[in-house]
Amino acid sequence: MSNPPNNYTTPALWRLWEEISAVIGYRVKYGGIYANKSGYHNTRDGNKAKWPSNYSIQLDLDKLGPSNKAAAIDLTFSSVTDMIKYTKRISDAFSARDARLASVKEFYGTLDGKVVHGLGKKSRVGKPYETSADKSHLWHLHVSFFRADVENWDRIKGVFEVLTGKTAGSATPAQDESLDMTAPTYGEKSWRVEQMQRRFETLGYELDGGHDGAYGPSTKAVVKKWFKDCWDKDWHGDSVTPWMWDELLLQFLAKRGLKGVKGDPGPAGKDGVLKLPASFAGTVTLTASKLGTTE
Repeated sequence: MSNPPNNYTTPALWRLWEEISAVIGYRVKYGGIYANKSGYHNTRDGNKAKWPSNYSIQLDLDKLGPSNKAAAIDLTFSSVTDMIKYTKRISDAFSARDARLASVKEFYGTLDGKVVHGLGKKSRVGKPYETSADKSHLWHLHVSFFRADVENWDRIKGVFEVLTGKTAGSATPAQDESLDMTAPTYGEKSWRVEQMQRRFETLGYELDGGHDGAYGPSTKAVVKKWFKDCWDKDWHGDSVTPWMWDELLLQFLAKRGLKGVKGDPGPAGKDGVLKLPASFAGTVTLTASKLGTTE
């Protein structure tokens, strides 16, 4: 585990981010833990100095724990599909009073991509109540913790387990439909389609809706044109076979010089670079394999 980015972030909260990132991967970005504003993103000391009546320092559980540490985390997702998916996971567990979320004071996200959805409680076993926040929570998931628990990994790790469906410390990711690597098909709306669209854009193909994650008429037309351009054969464009998915990846990597797409640096300020085995260190050569039957 790396060191927290600042003195206001506990090792436990930073570990939470690193564990989540390791499983969910590029689909989630670090939205931040500490921020010098009122609420759980700030410390108890910071709130007392500027916002002494703020709700985040009134409960008994928020009067305990370190006074100089933040008590919230933001997770930014690149697609509405993922925002809905992970908001629903934490919402279902929170509503059921899942003991793994006892340390969670509140969360905000969206269940439909249009309306901010949030639940809160006033104690570790308290009855959930509805709450809400500004529209920025349509694209990032916010989780606040009781300040008494922000240094305790065993208490806050439940958020990781609920979001990923995985037990903390396990070496093997849980079976998760979001990790399904079958090739996209027409009508699908997912992170996989967005990934495919971004690769086509890198190769110079234009999509009417951009990389919106929706496999519609524009994406179908691009699939057909790309296939014709590469192999001088017609393809219906209603799907991308696993073989085509691999060929597209090879072309994308060659175009990028074996480096991944530079993402939003975010608060962490780090761009991802694709790490490939040494055997890939040479020049990538694209070959038109015999099509045969589609998979």
